[in-house]
Amino acid sequence: MGMEMRMELPLDSDGYLRRQCPRCERVFKWHSDSDEEGSGEPGPSTVYFCPYCGEPSPSDQWFTDAQVDYIQALASVEAMRMVERELRPSLDRFNKTGHGFVGLELEIPRSVPPPPLFEPDDMLAIEPPCHPEEPIKVIEDWEGELHCLVCGERFVLLTES
Repeated sequence: MGMEMRMELPLDSDGYLRRQCPRCERVFKWHSDSDEEGSGEPGPSTVYFCPYCGEPSPSDQWFTDAQVDYIQALASVEAMRMVERELRPSLDRFNKTGHGFVGLELEIPRSVPPPPLFEPDDMLAIEPPCHPEEPIKVIEDWEGELHCLVCGERFVLLTES
């Protein structure tokens, strides 16, 4: 028995999605169009580079801790609903056929879906020189070099003095 859920993660008002590097765990944002062929979702084999540490990881490894918690909470609620939908008819049939003094009850704790995530309008938007069509947002006080999300090429964040 498989489970499929549809959900959306919130974007900031500029269309950026919060991400977290699986290696250095720093948080940044990539533009929601940073995917294959504009499908809205990166392909499973797509690799992205962390803007901070430059380490590559597959597209399905960039969830933030809060996003993982949210996804797990949604999955838990849906799993409990599935268990009840699958077991309820069998228990009802068992109880209707009369098995003496034995009756079965199904008590599943009621789960409440988590509140939706909110994405604030924070961070500094940057266009890497090598792939300006793939902008990112980084923490505003970052002072080190950065890496292109697409190719990993290093570049320096030029600040106005």
